[in-house]
Amino acid sequence: MIADKILSSLEFIHYKNFVHRDIQPGNFLVGLGKKLQQIYTIDYAFATPYLDTTLNRPRPNTLSTTDNFVGTLKYSSLNVLKGNRHSRRDDLESLGLMLIDFLKG
Repeated sequence: MIADKILSSLEFIHYKNFVHRDIQPGNFLVGLGKKLQQIYTIDYAFATPYLDTTLNRPRPNTLSTTDNFVGTLKYSSLNVLKGNRHSRRDDLESLGLMLIDFLKG
């Protein structure tokens, strides 16, 4: 159920043309009381748009030399570790790594 709720949250973020870029357990909160079934996504400090609004297409895949690594190393996707720009796919891969970490403890 947690995976489904977090996936829905990421789907909404991606629908709004943003990439979260810092998927980790500390950035998800569980509601209290009547909202116990709700999961909230927080910490949008590293979130960036993945579309170039002037051209209405995805930004180039490679980072410039001035860009630094962003996010949590433990949950980073292989593409980001290779130096590529974050994409929606990388958010989903980070979510998968986070869920595997939940299962393995």
